[in-house]
Amino acid sequence: MEKLFPSLKNRHWTVYFFLALYSLTAAFTIGESCLPGDLSSAHSGFIGNIIAWFANLFPSPSPSKVEPIGIELAYDSSYLDQLEGTSDGRKVCLGTTTMLQFNVEFPEAASDSYRDKSFEAYELEGGENFNLVVDSANAIVRIVSDRDVDEDCSIEIRYGSEGSFVYDFSIVDRPAPLSFEIDYPMSVQAGTAVPLDISIIDTTPRKLSDYELRRYLDVEKLEIAADDGLVVDPRGYIYAERDAIPGPKSFSIGGIEGEIAVTSSIGAPTYAGLTLEVETEGQLAINDYDYDDSGVSLAARLEGDGAPSDPLFVVSLDEMMAKPVRTGNSTFDIKGYRMKATAEDPLVVTVSSAVQDEAGEPLFSTQISLLSNEIAPETIVSVSMGGSSLKDGDTFLFNAGKVVSVSASFLGEGGTENVYDRSIEVTLAPSSLGTVSGNRTLSPTVSFPNEGHGTLTVRSVANPELALSVEVTVDAPVNVDPTDDDFGTWVRKNIGHMGLFAFMSAIGGIFFALYFASYEKAYLTLSGTSLVSTAIAFLTEGIQTFVPGRTGALSDVGIDLFGALIGILAFLLVYAIVVVLRERPWSRKKGRTDAE
Repeated sequence: MEKLFPSLKNRHWTVYFFLALYSLTAAFTIGESCLPGDLSSAHSGFIGNIIAWFANLFPSPSPSKVEPIGIELAYDSSYLDQLEGTSDGRKVCLGTTTMLQFNVEFPEAASDSYRDKSFEAYELEGGENFNLVVDSANAIVRIVSDRDVDEDCSIEIRYGSEGSFVYDFSIVDRPAPLSFEIDYPMSVQAGTAVPLDISIIDTTPRKLSDYELRRYLDVEKLEIAADDGLVVDPRGYIYAERDAIPGPKSFSIGGIEGEIAVTSSIGAPTYAGLTLEVETEGQLAINDYDYDDSGVSLAARLEGDGAPSDPLFVVSLDEMMAKPVRTGNSTFDIKGYRMKATAEDPLVVTVSSAVQDEAGEPLFSTQISLLSNEIAPETIVSVSMGGSSLKDGDTFLFNAGKVVSVSASFLGEGGTENVYDRSIEVTLAPSSLGTVSGNRTLSPTVSFPNEGHGTLTVRSVANPELALSVEVTVDAPVNVDPTDDDFGTWVRKNIGHMGLFAFMSAIGGIFFALYFASYEKAYLTLSGTSLVSTAIAFLTEGIQTFVPGRTGALSDVGIDLFGALIGILAFLLVYAIVVVLRERPWSRKKGRTDAE
């Protein structure tokens, strides 16, 4: 060490001691920044448990319930409002879901209180035309309009013991697209068809997916015009008649004009003896639009000698009872939308070829009847409560004053997740254990104000015989909950990093003070420890940008430097005390008085 730093030669042992301690602290600080996110959290959790243990040595009062005093609509995600550029049209498009997000106002709560998240929604008018899906924990209501158009609809949102909010809206039919683009090939051979794609543009602007195109907007309402010999279907194709005169042909879709070149037919194709075959796979079920692997897949093809390899087909079906999604020229997915198709009233799907006969009718066409049913839950896989995933018979431990949201994971027939109704009902035994709010929804909330032990039972609304129970133990309220995510983040960023830099800077100040050993060089002491702390702060945050599960941020550099400042101030306080005790100015004053 003395060879590297000759100025250390013949120094007092305390200089070497604090140099070693300073180096170890700096190395530990840099090494901690290299730890992956889970190890860093474990380190912070250890510190957090110590802090929580100390804070919880002092008694905590029993929490009291604070009820909401007001509610306001934060926003509604009505797609028609976005499309038309309005702010509060309150128009729900038939066959769509509109999400309402509310802000619930609470009075200023004391530290020994908890918020009662009581939030429920009820149909007031027009309820036969829509369903409600309520997320009580997040104050969200989804209006699912899946039946006949009704101009007068309203729902009531209830919160707390006395408050309510009424939301009026109207269900309207799907409009024609307001702004869109068309994409098609440059040419089409006489007697054949080519695909046509319409991309809707909303006010964002962005292109809508095929799913949104067929779900929200009715392309069949677009006005179509085309030159002789050209047939344009906005559902997905441009067809050139067999006797169409070759050359450029113009067309328009909803006011947007296009041009495509018709080329001569290479001999008149014969479709005699060909048959249309359609294969179906899968099951149509209520609410299956939520899942990628659900619905019915259709694969159409022409069978027989001389059949074209890649014919173009279109699919039509009952409006908004289900939706088709094109996956190719001859393959489609049919998704149900809150519908029930029975043998007496099936969903009729028509599959037609884009090629037409002399009368302008599809050359090949067939109808398929699809059935669907409600897939009721058959198994409750687990219950999510307070961030924990619990199975039947598990135990849930926490402290009084906690408010948790409860939701369930279901499986239906054949192990499918495509369950129509996933709402649950929560009961407590004994009932005095807590209070349930927003019951019979996707995520009721449960408040546990007092100590106790009992059973929490989650029951399926669609299948009341299906239930799952967990044991609940509520301990005495605490000042600090070490398992709280916010507390863990606070410990890691504020106590962990800030405390580490404060200790490192204080040790650095002692080392530099001993090294320079001169009051006149105090500025070098402050400069040295400040520069080292700043360099390490930027270095550690830079390292974290490359470590899995961690991110570096300038704000964290600020927290580190604030900790370093605390350490320097603590050092200066001790340094000043040492200087005063060593110099003893009061002794010199007394000596002068005696001499006089």
